Amino acid sequence: MSDVNAHSIHINNSIHQAMQQLEVLSPVLILFAVDDDNRLKGVLTDGDIRRFLTNGGSMQNDISTAINDHFLALIEDQYSIQDILSIKEKQIDFVPVINSKNQLVDILNLKTHKSRLPLQAVIMAGGKGERLLPLTENTPKPLLKVGNKAIIQYNVDLLNQYGIKKIVITINYLGSLIRQYFDTTHQNDQVFMVEEPAPLGTIGSLALAKKHLTKDVLLMNSDLLTNIDLEAFYSHFIDQGADIAVACIPYNVEIPYGVMETENHQIKTVKEKPTYTYYSNAGIYLIKHDLLNSIRENERLDATTFIENSIANGKKVVSYPLLSYWLDIGKHEDFQKAQTDVLQLLR
Repeated sequence: MSDVNAHSIHINNSIHQAMQQLEVLSPVLILFAVDDDNRLKGVLTDGDIRRFLTNGGSMQNDISTAINDHFLALIEDQYSIQDILSIKEKQIDFVPVINSKNQLVDILNLKTHKSRLPLQAVIMAGGKGERLLPLTENTPKPLLKVGNKAIIQYNVDLLNQYGIKKIVITINYLGSLIRQYFDTTHQNDQVFMVEEPAPLGTIGSLALAKKHLTKDVLLMNSDLLTNIDLEAFYSHFIDQGADIAVACIPYNVEIPYGVMETENHQIKTVKEKPTYTYYSNAGIYLIKHDLLNSIRENERLDATTFIENSIANGKKVVSYPLLSYWLDIGKHEDFQKAQTDVLQLLR
């Protein structure tokens, strides 16, 4: 049973019926009262019931006499990351999500999820995974198992943890097996498949997905294992007023010798065995929705070219240092490392 069904109660039900329903829901003792059209009328907690009964109310009274009709709610497709962060600051764990008609459509449960980001996601799963042959001869790389789960499932689960409800997966090589996987695991209600007619590159295949997208997009490769904080990544994207944000992995290069910094053959400084930090592309991007219109369909376009073109067109592109766990499962040694790392990642 979904959170919405479990925590919904009709406005005409009795206090006694509400108490019976709350008993099943323990320890999250909260109900959302709705009318015949599923419009949210109020919130009812065990504390509301105790106060009502203490003030002389009856177990047979309708809950309409006890509900709190001054409640906090998120309006679907109209809330911001600031709204989510404000809810967290107030230490509210359970918040109703309503549509423009005031109908209850979902519940933000911060006991089981980390956030509810106003994003949609695209996972790129069309590659052949040639460096992992023969493992990928009959199995697409996203379906190779790390621990007891397919690689792509870790990414879908990560997106779910941050409340991202719509996920588009672009497929090509052995794509029918990826379709079959999601059919079998019954995740079709939130996952949409888009098949590339030919390899189009990271951004080229995004053009095929854009008809499913109405919000800013989180784009990621399917062969990653990471616990990136997507809320912090998205907050950075918004705070910077960016058009594109690229998650980047710090990469330290240690020079085992003294380095001379020169100008016109003249030595200006000497640095003894310095360490330089560079940032490599982590394969995770945030992209403003309106930029999708600039991507032409059925034309190959890699992320690097797209970023360079965007900068040349005056768009703001920012980096986000990814300091948490990240592994690109590209080679056999990466795949073996993932089998060990996942035990730590899931703790």
